[in-house]
Amino acid sequence: MTYRTHRDIYLIRHGQTDWNQQFKAQGWADIPLNEEGLRQADALGRYARSNLRIKRVVSSDLQRCTQTADALQLPYETDQRLREFNTGDLTGLTWEETESKFPDAAADLLASRGWARRPNGESDYDTAARAAEFIHETRLLDDDADIALISHGGLIRRLICVLLDMPLGYAAKLNIENTGITTIRQYFGDRHSGLVLESLNFTGHLVNGLDA
Repeated sequence: MTYRTHRDIYLIRHGQTDWNQQFKAQGWADIPLNEEGLRQADALGRYARSNLRIKRVVSSDLQRCTQTADALQLPYETDQRLREFNTGDLTGLTWEETESKFPDAAADLLASRGWARRPNGESDYDTAARAAEFIHETRLLDDDADIALISHGGLIRRLICVLLDMPLGYAAKLNIENTGITTIRQYFGDRHSGLVLESLNFTGHLVNGLDA
């Protein structure tokens, strides 16, 4: 291992899907990218190849993420633990439908009750535990190479909290857009050791790249 002062962990959300446009809960439903999502992924890939030094890629196994990972034009692994939180019976519902059909679950979500499970799905704590298991079992923090994790907005928000030792309730306050890049910088050595949030939800590639 070549010694470096720091490395970057890129947390990248997948491109847009039709259900994103329709504000439907996707969860573990395997929804593909739409045309806009494919354009976003292409812009992301061009930006990453020119500006990032990614050496390893791990993606959620759901196709909206693997299609986004394809655009990086790098070999990648898949891991189910990078899936979105399991929305259970809320899958495919808009917020208005959730409030109508599952008012108790809607109230729990509005109150950010992290322990409350979605009907036949996961709680925020369940999802965060899955993210922590991924970090531990893959020994994510034991390498010094830059890595990209292609995942989902909900999982990424909770992964940020786990990595930075932030209260899980802060996850709801983080905005992660389609193909947004969040960079966690891991410093090595005594002076700057640890993990810091270098940037949140960078989408400059969409501003400059969709028409390129």
